[in-house]
Amino acid sequence: MADNTLFAAFHVDVAGPYAEERIARALAQDGLVTFDGIQSRGELLQLCSRLGTSVKHRDADEAGLTRIAKRSDMQPGEGYQAFTASHLTLHTDGSSISEPPTLVVLWCERPAAEGGASLFVDGKQLYQVLANEYPQVLETLSTPKSALFVGAETPVYGSIFSRGADGSICVRFRYDGLGYYTAPVCSVLPIFLDLLDRSTLAFPLQKQQGYILQNGRWLHGRTAFRGEREMYRVLVRSDPAISLGPCVHLGFQIG
Repeated sequence: MADNTLFAAFHVDVAGPYAEERIARALAQDGLVTFDGIQSRGELLQLCSRLGTSVKHRDADEAGLTRIAKRSDMQPGEGYQAFTASHLTLHTDGSSISEPPTLVVLWCERPAAEGGASLFVDGKQLYQVLANEYPQVLETLSTPKSALFVGAETPVYGSIFSRGADGSICVRFRYDGLGYYTAPVCSVLPIFLDLLDRSTLAFPLQKQQGYILQNGRWLHGRTAFRGEREMYRVLVRSDPAISLGPCVHLGFQIG
């Protein structure tokens, strides 16, 4: 069930004094920030420019802004579920590219008449549950080249959980026709999907509200909705040359 108090729990004043430091601290600790007070797409892009560099995407405009709404001119298909009114399964963005964006920023221009709540699962918490209760499942989900992600120019071989050179853990997942898994992974996916279901947080975004999430940590999705719903998304790669850059990375640390 959607919980409006969760929005407040992760809220940061992105326009206030020392905003960059507050955002960096919140992302380093929780990997998720909610915000309001952004009143236009231009202000959204200004916020994103303070976070890093916008990542070009198939569906984005020249500024890196993607309008996410029902599109009658598009046939529903793999990789285009976001542009329907249907449920959007939990996933990480950029799973089909070798270097996924560090951050996903979503901002609400118009909420749905009914439904359309944003869904979240903390991959760090999920990893810890798996390590404590299902270590063999975690080992299977972390096996190199146990997953194939397609949809971009070059397919990406990887795993649901992977470890970076710095020891950080990164989650990469999609559950549609563009994600393929080996037989051992498929055998444990029911456990993984059940944990996702039991770990899901949900809250609706109201007009001019949004969130920033750490893409290597949080999985996100959306419930089905009725009416017109209009969101804008920017994918951001952290930049070490700006103040947030050294603090925000893809993935999370354990221990």
